[in-house]
Amino acid sequence: MVQVQNVEHRPPTWQEQFAVQQFDEKTSQRFRLRAIDGDTGINKLIYYTIKTDPRDTFFSLETAPGEHNGTELVVDPIDRDYLQREVFQLSVIAYKEADNGENFSTETSIVIIVNDINDQRPVPLRQKYTIAIMEETAQSLNLEDFGFHDLDLGENARYSVQHIDVQPPSAAAAFYLSPQEGYQRQIFYMGTQDHARLDYEVAEFQDITIKVIATDLLNPSFVGETLLHIELINWNDEEPIFQQPSYNVSFKETVPKGFKVGTVVADDRDIGDKVVYSMMGNAVEYLSIDDDTGDIYVNIDNAFDYHRQSVLFVQVRADDTLGEPYHTTTAQLVIHLEDVNNTPPTLRLPRESPNVEENVPEGFEVTRGIRATDPDTTAHLRFDIDWDGSWATKQGRPTPEIEYRE
Repeated sequence: MVQVQNVEHRPPTWQEQFAVQQFDEKTSQRFRLRAIDGDTGINKLIYYTIKTDPRDTFFSLETAPGEHNGTELVVDPIDRDYLQREVFQLSVIAYKEADNGENFSTETSIVIIVNDINDQRPVPLRQKYTIAIMEETAQSLNLEDFGFHDLDLGENARYSVQHIDVQPPSAAAAFYLSPQEGYQRQIFYMGTQDHARLDYEVAEFQDITIKVIATDLLNPSFVGETLLHIELINWNDEEPIFQQPSYNVSFKETVPKGFKVGTVVADDRDIGDKVVYSMMGNAVEYLSIDDDTGDIYVNIDNAFDYHRQSVLFVQVRADDTLGEPYHTTTAQLVIHLEDVNNTPPTLRLPRESPNVEENVPEGFEVTRGIRATDPDTTAHLRFDIDWDGSWATKQGRPTPEIEYRE
């Protein structure tokens, strides 16, 4: 009988192994591996070693109690969110040492898949944003890195966003926020949608604070917040407006130079704006206006004549000065002149001198057709004989005054 003695020439053979393991992140795990001597009847002691990426320090091997019970792959908690990795590859090598000093080994490759759990809230990319924008202007807000980041994966990384007032009330309604939902690292955009509400002349709107809130869609308790500070920039967006579209004044036609006709007032809502006044047309020939106060004065004597023109229409102009674009508005000043009895009447006598016979009775009509006119509306005409400037003749010779004067 011939007995054949086995010679060591085979590597270990795996008895317990796996190709893939999948589990939740941030949990500890242990998995058994076992190999036996590939040479029948020799049953050498099997040793194990692990080969991983040097960064993956959470994998290790622990030898199971007993000489031939294999080893355990120990996995410390893996923070998938921090690493932003879900798949890890490693190898476990089983080997034995032969009597002749030669090593025999076998290797198994393992893939570890780490499941994400919903344990992260959406975090703002910045804790605070500040921007200055023009008042009452349609625009998009140029905000750098304006967004949130949820380190989770898949549905766990989805969140909604909204913006609410901090101060003043209703400020958030002036802006839109897009999109309405985010996933992982998401940039958002804001702009004005009711820019008329953003009025610098309303003091409480000069400095606006809005809170932007991101809420996890699967866990509403996971919330991220950031503040947006908006400063409105004042610009010349308002027009000067006269307090009255038309001003009516009345005074006597004989007012002298320096007489104050009245005052026109225009208001401009722009803070820091100043209104200047001026006259338009040929009114500058007889009127002047204080460009600061709007007071209007007569600048020459004998400027008016009721009989030439009893009602005057003057255009007054107001200009703002805050900056481009400049604005101009006008109002009408209506001057009603009051007639003054300052024009003598005009007397018209018959063409021929009157003749009368002597010894006519009292009350005899000497002549008719004496007419008098006066353009002054306040004039009240009365006729009298100017005896000092009157005379009579009889047969070509002067007649004594006693004969014809009462």
